[in-house]
Amino acid sequence: MLWRAGSGNPFGGMNDHDGELFLGNIPLSFPTAAMTDIDVIVADTRKVGLGARVVSAPPFAFPVHTSSEADDYVAAYNEELADAVSRTDGTLVGLGLVRLDDVDAARRR
Repeated sequence: MLWRAGSGNPFGGMNDHDGELFLGNIPLSFPTAAMTDIDVIVADTRKVGLGARVVSAPPFAFPVHTSSEADDYVAAYNEELADAVSRTDGTLVGLGLVRLDDVDAARRR
């Protein structure tokens, strides 16, 4: 699942309410599967005639003002993203996370 919010996120985690995606209690106005189900994203990419689509974490998922636990979060997210896009025959291209509060940690990614 590629929709956890990073630590330090003031809105709370992402969650599903009856098939619609929410950030905390804020509706994001699209189906959860459109952001979380790789098969759905690939099918949509092909349906609209795109050769490839870049997928990345939404801005609120980037960890900021956090402790070193952010390194583990970033590594886990990037591993999940790499695994997901590796199964799409090049249809999806992943743009991984970096820490925004630690330049050295971001450079290591």
